Amino acid sequence: MKKIMILFVVLLAITVIFAQMPEKDQEACEYARKHDNVNLWLEYLKKFPEGSCIAEAQFSLGLLYQEGDGVQQDPAEAFKWYKKSAELGNIHAQNNLGRMYFQGESVPQNSAEAFKWYKKAAENGNTQSQYNLGVMYVNGQGISKNFEEAIQWFLKASKGGFAAARNEIGIMYYFGEGLKQDYQKAAKWLELAAKQGYAPAQFNFGRMTFNGEGIQQNYAEGIKWITKSAEQGYMKAQITLGAIYTDGKVVKQSLAEAKKWFKYAADQGSDKAKSYLLKIEEAEKATGKNK
Repeated sequence: MKKIMILFVVLLAITVIFAQMPEKDQEACEYARKHDNVNLWLEYLKKFPEGSCIAEAQFSLGLLYQEGDGVQQDPAEAFKWYKKSAELGNIHAQNNLGRMYFQGESVPQNSAEAFKWYKKAAENGNTQSQYNLGVMYVNGQGISKNFEEAIQWFLKASKGGFAAARNEIGIMYYFGEGLKQDYQKAAKWLELAAKQGYAPAQFNFGRMTFNGEGIQQNYAEGIKWITKSAEQGYMKAQITLGAIYTDGKVVKQSLAEAKKWFKYAADQGSDKAKSYLLKIEEAEKATGKNK
Protein backbone atom coordinates (compact mmCIF):
# COMPACT_ATOMS: atom_id res chain seq x y z
CA MET A 1 0.00 0.00 0.00
CA LYS A 2 2.89 2.33 0.88
CA LYS A 3 4.54 1.74 -2.53
CA ILE A 4 1.27 2.51 -4.30
CA MET A 5 0.93 5.78 -2.39
CA ILE A 6 4.52 6.81 -3.24
CA LEU A 7 3.93 6.09 -6.94
CA PHE A 8 0.69 8.08 -6.82
CA VAL A 9 2.48 11.07 -5.23
CA VAL A 10 5.23 10.96 -7.88
CA LEU A 11 2.70 10.81 -10.72
CA LEU A 12 0.72 13.63 -9.14
CA ALA A 13 3.87 15.77 -8.84
CA ILE A 14 4.68 15.22 -12.54
CA THR A 15 1.12 16.08 -13.49
CA VAL A 16 1.28 19.30 -11.45
CA ILE A 17 4.57 20.29 -13.14
CA PHE A 18 3.06 19.76 -16.59
CA ALA A 19 -0.08 21.61 -15.59
CA GLN A 20 1.99 24.57 -14.44
CA MET A 21 3.94 24.90 -17.69
CA PRO A 22 3.02 28.25 -19.31
CA GLU A 23 1.19 28.28 -22.60
CA LYS A 24 3.49 30.77 -24.30
CA ASP A 25 6.68 29.57 -25.96
CA GLN A 26 9.31 31.74 -24.27
CA GLU A 27 7.67 31.52 -20.85
CA ALA A 28 7.50 27.74 -21.16
CA CYS A 29 11.17 27.68 -22.14
CA GLU A 30 12.12 29.73 -19.07
CA TYR A 31 10.06 27.43 -16.87
CA ALA A 32 11.69 24.28 -18.27
CA ARG A 33 15.13 25.90 -17.99
CA LYS A 34 14.52 26.76 -14.35
CA HIS A 35 13.38 23.25 -13.34
CA ASP A 36 15.60 21.38 -15.84
CA ASN A 37 14.41 17.79 -15.98
CA VAL A 38 13.79 15.32 -18.78
CA ASN A 39 9.99 15.33 -18.49
CA LEU A 40 9.71 19.11 -18.70
CA TRP A 41 11.98 19.40 -21.75
CA LEU A 42 10.09 16.60 -23.48
CA GLU A 43 6.83 18.36 -22.64
CA TYR A 44 8.22 21.61 -24.06
CA LEU A 45 9.15 19.89 -27.34
CA LYS A 46 5.72 18.30 -27.53
CA LYS A 47 3.87 21.57 -26.94
CA PHE A 48 6.16 23.74 -29.09
CA PRO A 49 7.47 21.61 -32.00
CA GLU A 50 8.71 24.79 -33.70
CA GLY A 51 9.50 26.73 -30.53
CA SER A 52 12.33 29.18 -30.00
CA CYS A 53 14.14 26.90 -27.54
CA ILE A 54 14.17 23.62 -29.48
CA ALA A 55 17.97 23.39 -29.80
CA GLU A 56 18.42 24.26 -26.11
CA ALA A 57 15.80 21.68 -25.10
CA GLN A 58 17.51 18.99 -27.16
CA PHE A 59 20.94 19.87 -25.76
CA SER A 60 19.57 19.84 -22.20
CA LEU A 61 18.05 16.41 -22.78
CA GLY A 62 21.40 15.17 -24.08
CA LEU A 63 23.17 16.50 -21.01
CA LEU A 64 20.65 15.01 -18.58
CA TYR A 65 20.90 11.58 -20.24
CA GLN A 66 24.69 11.82 -20.40
CA GLU A 67 25.04 12.62 -16.70
CA GLY A 68 22.14 10.47 -15.51
CA ASP A 69 20.63 13.51 -13.82
CA GLY A 70 17.14 12.53 -12.67
CA VAL A 71 17.01 9.79 -15.29
CA GLN A 72 18.91 6.57 -16.00
CA GLN A 73 22.24 7.34 -17.65
CA ASP A 74 22.01 6.55 -21.35
CA PRO A 75 24.90 7.59 -23.68
CA ALA A 76 22.99 6.48 -26.79
CA GLU A 77 20.02 8.65 -25.86
CA ALA A 78 22.41 11.52 -25.06
CA PHE A 79 24.01 11.15 -28.49
CA LYS A 80 20.60 11.21 -30.18
CA TRP A 81 19.61 14.52 -28.57
CA TYR A 82 23.04 16.11 -28.99
CA LYS A 83 22.94 15.32 -32.71
CA LYS A 84 19.49 16.89 -33.13
CA SER A 85 20.64 20.00 -31.26
CA ALA A 86 23.99 20.15 -33.07
CA GLU A 87 22.27 20.05 -36.44
CA LEU A 88 20.28 23.11 -35.38
CA GLY A 89 23.54 24.94 -34.59
CA ASN A 90 23.87 24.62 -30.79
CA ILE A 91 27.63 24.97 -30.21
CA HIS A 92 27.61 23.13 -26.88
CA ALA A 93 25.86 20.16 -28.47
CA GLN A 94 28.32 20.28 -31.39
CA ASN A 95 31.24 20.16 -28.96
CA ASN A 96 29.76 17.26 -26.98
CA LEU A 97 28.89 15.39 -30.17
CA GLY A 98 32.48 15.85 -31.33
CA ARG A 99 33.72 14.46 -28.03
CA MET A 100 31.48 11.39 -28.32
CA TYR A 101 32.79 10.69 -31.83
CA PHE A 102 36.36 11.29 -30.68
CA GLN A 103 36.08 8.93 -27.70
CA GLY A 104 33.83 6.41 -29.41
CA GLU A 105 31.16 6.87 -26.76
CA SER A 106 28.00 4.98 -27.84
CA VAL A 107 29.14 5.32 -31.48
CA PRO A 108 32.17 3.94 -33.37
CA GLN A 109 35.25 6.12 -32.83
CA ASN A 110 35.58 8.54 -35.74
CA SER A 111 38.23 11.28 -35.60
CA ALA A 112 37.15 12.82 -38.89
CA GLU A 113 33.57 13.18 -37.68
CA ALA A 114 34.82 14.54 -34.34
CA PHE A 115 36.91 17.13 -36.18
CA LYS A 116 33.89 18.18 -38.27
CA TRP A 117 31.71 18.90 -35.23
CA TYR A 118 34.50 20.50 -33.21
CA LYS A 119 35.20 22.82 -36.14
CA LYS A 120 31.56 23.90 -36.40
CA ALA A 121 31.49 24.78 -32.70
CA ALA A 122 34.97 26.35 -32.74
CA GLU A 123 34.12 28.64 -35.64
CA ASN A 124 31.19 29.94 -33.60
CA GLY A 125 33.28 30.69 -30.52
CA ASN A 126 33.17 27.56 -28.36
CA THR A 127 36.51 27.68 -26.51
CA GLN A 128 36.50 23.98 -25.58
CA SER A 129 36.16 23.04 -29.25
CA GLN A 130 38.81 25.57 -30.26
CA TYR A 131 41.18 23.85 -27.84
CA ASN A 132 40.11 20.38 -29.03
CA LEU A 133 40.78 21.37 -32.65
CA GLY A 134 44.23 22.57 -31.71
CA VAL A 135 45.01 19.25 -30.03
CA MET A 136 43.80 17.34 -33.10
CA TYR A 137 46.07 19.43 -35.34
CA VAL A 138 49.03 18.82 -33.00
CA ASN A 139 48.46 15.05 -32.98
CA GLY A 140 47.24 14.65 -36.55
CA GLN A 141 43.91 13.15 -35.51
CA GLY A 142 41.16 13.47 -38.11
CA ILE A 143 43.38 15.93 -39.98
CA SER A 144 47.01 16.22 -41.04
CA LYS A 145 49.47 17.47 -38.41
CA ASN A 146 49.79 21.24 -38.58
CA PHE A 147 51.42 23.12 -35.70
CA GLU A 148 50.76 26.51 -37.28
CA GLU A 149 47.04 25.78 -37.52
CA ALA A 150 47.05 24.36 -33.99
CA ILE A 151 48.53 27.53 -32.52
CA GLN A 152 45.83 29.66 -34.18
CA TRP A 153 43.09 27.65 -32.48
CA PHE A 154 44.92 27.64 -29.16
CA LEU A 155 45.25 31.42 -29.36
CA LYS A 156 41.52 31.77 -30.04
CA ALA A 157 40.70 29.58 -27.03
CA SER A 158 43.18 31.45 -24.84
CA LYS A 159 41.45 34.75 -25.60
CA GLY A 160 38.38 33.20 -24.02
CA GLY A 161 40.43 32.38 -20.93
CA PHE A 162 40.78 28.66 -21.61
CA ALA A 163 43.62 27.51 -19.34
CA ALA A 164 44.44 24.29 -21.18
CA ALA A 165 45.01 26.25 -24.40
CA ARG A 166 47.38 28.63 -22.61
CA ASN A 167 49.28 25.62 -21.31
CA GLU A 168 49.60 24.25 -24.86
CA ILE A 169 50.91 27.58 -26.16
CA GLY A 170 53.51 27.54 -23.40
CA ILE A 171 54.56 24.02 -24.37
CA MET A 172 54.81 24.98 -28.04
CA TYR A 173 57.07 27.92 -27.17
CA TYR A 174 59.13 25.62 -24.94
CA PHE A 175 59.75 23.01 -27.64
CA GLY A 176 59.66 25.40 -30.61
CA GLU A 177 56.75 23.62 -32.29
CA GLY A 178 54.80 25.97 -34.56
CA LEU A 179 56.50 28.88 -32.81
CA LYS A 180 60.09 30.01 -32.43
CA GLN A 181 61.50 28.45 -29.26
CA ASP A 182 61.36 31.01 -26.46
CA TYR A 183 61.59 29.95 -22.81
CA GLN A 184 60.57 33.36 -21.48
CA LYS A 185 57.34 33.37 -23.49
CA ALA A 186 56.77 29.75 -22.54
CA ALA A 187 57.05 30.63 -18.86
CA LYS A 188 54.63 33.57 -19.24
CA TRP A 189 51.94 31.44 -20.90
CA LEU A 190 52.39 28.61 -18.43
CA GLU A 191 52.17 31.01 -15.49
CA LEU A 192 48.87 32.36 -16.81
CA ALA A 193 47.40 28.87 -16.93
CA ALA A 194 48.96 27.86 -13.61
CA LYS A 195 47.35 30.79 -11.83
CA GLN A 196 43.99 29.58 -13.16
CA GLY A 197 44.53 26.35 -11.24
CA TYR A 198 45.27 24.12 -14.24
CA ALA A 199 47.32 21.23 -12.83
CA PRO A 200 49.47 20.41 -15.91
CA ALA A 201 50.44 24.09 -16.22
CA GLN A 202 51.24 24.30 -12.51
CA PHE A 203 53.63 21.40 -12.97
CA ASN A 204 55.17 22.80 -16.17
CA PHE A 205 55.61 26.29 -14.73
CA GLY A 206 56.91 24.87 -11.46
CA ARG A 207 59.49 22.78 -13.28
CA MET A 208 60.68 25.77 -15.33
CA THR A 209 60.95 27.86 -12.16
CA PHE A 210 62.79 25.06 -10.36
CA ASN A 211 65.27 24.71 -13.25
CA GLY A 212 65.54 28.44 -14.01
CA GLU A 213 64.35 28.13 -17.60
CA GLY A 214 63.05 31.42 -18.98
CA ILE A 215 62.60 32.68 -15.44
CA GLN A 216 64.87 33.27 -12.45
CA GLN A 217 65.63 29.99 -10.72
CA ASN A 218 63.77 29.60 -7.44
CA TYR A 219 63.65 26.16 -5.86
CA ALA A 220 61.06 27.04 -3.23
CA GLU A 221 58.74 28.68 -5.76
CA GLY A 222 59.17 25.80 -8.15
CA ILE A 223 58.33 23.24 -5.47
CA LYS A 224 55.29 25.30 -4.47
CA TRP A 225 53.80 25.07 -7.96
CA ILE A 226 54.74 21.42 -8.39
CA THR A 227 53.06 20.68 -5.05
CA LYS A 228 49.88 22.50 -6.11
CA SER A 229 49.78 20.30 -9.19
CA ALA A 230 50.51 17.11 -7.25
CA GLU A 231 47.74 17.90 -4.76
CA GLN A 232 45.31 17.91 -7.69
CA GLY A 233 46.41 14.41 -8.59
CA TYR A 234 48.73 15.22 -11.50
CA MET A 235 50.94 12.14 -11.74
CA LYS A 236 54.06 13.77 -13.21
CA ALA A 237 54.08 16.30 -10.37
CA GLN A 238 53.70 13.55 -7.77
CA ILE A 239 56.64 11.60 -9.19
CA THR A 240 58.76 14.75 -9.39
CA LEU A 241 58.02 15.64 -5.76
CA GLY A 242 58.89 12.10 -4.72
CA ALA A 243 62.22 12.42 -6.52
CA ILE A 244 62.94 15.81 -4.92
CA TYR A 245 62.33 14.47 -1.41
CA THR A 246 64.35 11.33 -2.14
CA ASP A 247 67.28 13.34 -3.47
CA GLY A 248 67.34 15.78 -0.55
CA LYS A 249 69.55 18.36 -2.30
CA VAL A 250 67.23 21.38 -2.28
CA VAL A 251 64.94 20.25 0.56
CA LYS A 252 65.61 18.17 3.64
CA GLN A 253 65.56 14.54 2.61
CA SER A 254 62.37 12.79 3.70
CA LEU A 255 61.80 9.27 2.51
CA ALA A 256 58.41 9.29 4.23
CA GLU A 257 57.36 12.29 2.14
CA ALA A 258 58.89 10.74 -0.97
CA LYS A 259 57.00 7.49 -0.42
CA LYS A 260 53.76 9.39 0.10
CA TRP A 261 53.97 11.06 -3.31
CA PHE A 262 55.27 7.97 -5.09
CA LYS A 263 52.36 5.99 -3.63
CA TYR A 264 49.83 8.52 -4.93
CA ALA A 265 51.31 8.12 -8.41
CA ALA A 266 51.61 4.34 -8.08
CA ASP A 267 47.93 4.13 -7.15
CA GLN A 268 47.21 5.80 -10.50
CA GLY A 269 49.12 3.06 -12.27
CA SER A 270 52.60 4.59 -12.65
CA ASP A 271 55.19 1.84 -13.07
CA LYS A 272 57.96 4.39 -12.54
CA ALA A 273 56.51 5.36 -9.15
CA LYS A 274 56.13 1.69 -8.20
CA SER A 275 59.79 1.13 -9.08
CA TYR A 276 60.91 4.10 -6.96
CA LEU A 277 58.82 2.88 -4.04
CA LEU A 278 60.36 -0.57 -4.25
CA LYS A 279 63.90 0.86 -4.30
CA ILE A 280 63.23 3.00 -1.22
CA GLU A 281 61.70 0.07 0.65
CA GLU A 282 64.63 -2.20 -0.27
CA ALA A 283 67.11 0.46 0.86
CA GLU A 284 65.27 0.87 4.16
CA LYS A 285 65.32 -2.87 4.76
CA ALA A 286 69.04 -3.01 3.98
CA THR A 287 69.84 -0.26 6.48
CA GLY A 288 67.19 -1.24 9.00
CA LYS A 289 65.77 2.30 8.85
CA ASN A 290 62.29 3.57 8.14
CA LYS A 291 62.44 7.34 7.75
